Amino acid sequence: MRALNGLGLSFASKHLRMLWPRYCPVLDSVLHEHLDYSLNSTGYTNLARDCRIVAMYLDEQGVPNPARGNAAEWYVADVEAAVFTLVRP
Repeated sequence: MRALNGLGLSFASKHLRMLWPRYCPVLDSVLHEHLDYSLNSTGYTNLARDCRIVAMYLDEQGVPNPARGNAAEWYVADVEAAVFTLVRP
């Protein structure tokens, strides 16, 4: 996505999240500043991996997902949105 002219990491990750919320989070300045994920491909990969680990754990523990009707599985984007809500000033 970043190969498109003028599309930075934050904006590209927002497009990816919209297209594939099961696998793709958004990495923007808020998460970068509060969680220290680098605003580059490595930082994005690390955030996606960490959100997937948390999503799998929540699913294994049977934690309801209010974003998807409480009975549904957790997506990477759901975890990222919850974390964003917690750290956002």
